[in-house]
Amino acid sequence: MSQDDSKPANKREQSKQNETQTQSAESDEDHTDEEYDLIQIEKHGITVRISKYEIYSAKDITVKVIEEVPPELKLKETEAIISVGLKMSPSDAMFDSPVRVTLPHCGAFTKPTDAEVYIYYRKNDSTKFKAILSTSTSIPKCVVRDRDLDIYLEHFSEFWIIATISMIRRIFIGKRVICTPIIPVPEPRNPMPILWVNVRDQNVAEGQIPEGYKVPIPGEQFLVRWTWWTWWRSGELKIYCKESTLKDKPRILEQGEIRHLTEHKLMFEVDTRNITENKFNLHITLQQNTTKELIVPMSLKGIK
Repeated sequence: MSQDDSKPANKREQSKQNETQTQSAESDEDHTDEEYDLIQIEKHGITVRISKYEIYSAKDITVKVIEEVPPELKLKETEAIISVGLKMSPSDAMFDSPVRVTLPHCGAFTKPTDAEVYIYYRKNDSTKFKAILSTSTSIPKCVVRDRDLDIYLEHFSEFWIIATISMIRRIFIGKRVICTPIIPVPEPRNPMPILWVNVRDQNVAEGQIPEGYKVPIPGEQFLVRWTWWTWWRSGELKIYCKESTLKDKPRILEQGEIRHLTEHKLMFEVDTRNITENKFNLHITLQQNTTKELIVPMSLKGIK
């Protein structure tokens, strides 16, 4: 703690005692943001709260969002990533009152407060991750709600939030993903234009659209479910495009890929050789535990 803190010592000690007593989510949420230095990453819906009584303030801290899963992060078959990764520095920072990080997640839970969650973390100079089961007394600790979660940290590292799939408890039932069709802008007629369907975890922000492409309709939310049946038998996400060269054959995102998924693009070659109109509809089907139909308007220009 800083030696030249202008606040009275007894007030500082009282604050530290209060912080110690508020390890539960319910107590901590009673505090107002006026008691914290805040770091906000609006694009990703992330807020970092640091007690104003700490020697480190928001201006001393760097928060980096990691969307690409590192190959060193090895998951079990019953585990799935539900949030973006975060790397926070300086790595040697230590805190008397845990830093609270609020971020959205893409997990679907029947009872979020009973979720079995592991925090995979590594020091900024390490190549290996360690896993800690989140409990009411563990640090780092994770408190899960329906759409977001809090993680409590006493020191900084790179970390990922992992939910576990239990065939008995069935608390974690799947992941919410966003499926966005991306099509080329109208150009001189191409008999085989390329269509992309971008699939990303719901908590991952929309990426940059490649040059020469556009998004004709907003992304659709789709729940990829895990149950004893879909996990062992039919957990893959199938995406069909009736107008593509594949006809009735789908592009498939395997269950293992979805467990690690932050963002993935599936490509279709659209066969327009027998289409005489410059405007037509693409019919895209998302299929896993349920089925969703997307109708995507597409335009072509004649050869100049």
